[in-house]
Amino acid sequence: MGKDDVGVEVLIAGDGKNYPKAGSTVSIHYDAFLPNGIQFDSTRKRNAFKYLLFCEQVIQGLDEGVSQLSLGERAMISIPSSKAYGSKGFPCLVPKDSDLRFDVELIAFTNDD
Repeated sequence: MGKDDVGVEVLIAGDGKNYPKAGSTVSIHYDAFLPNGIQFDSTRKRNAFKYLLFCEQVIQGLDEGVSQLSLGERAMISIPSSKAYGSKGFPCLVPKDSDLRFDVELIAFTNDD
């Protein structure tokens, strides 16, 4: 894995058959962590997060990681800074040049063909 590659470590296997594709509306739960292990965001105690896959609604690394998950799968997604918030960071939340880790569960998705 190169320094700009997104890593996916499966924690709980999904169905292995159904994968979202670009333009799918995905519904996920996640916990987001800084390099030091501090959690900076989570959906686990609120509603699942829904967005359009590969439509520039989230950081690039999250799109790349979620697209590799099958329905019901839970994984730890490691995202290099270059595919997260980069040299700008996210003010008051994510320091510049931070690699991030997301514990993500793909709950549902719809492919709008």
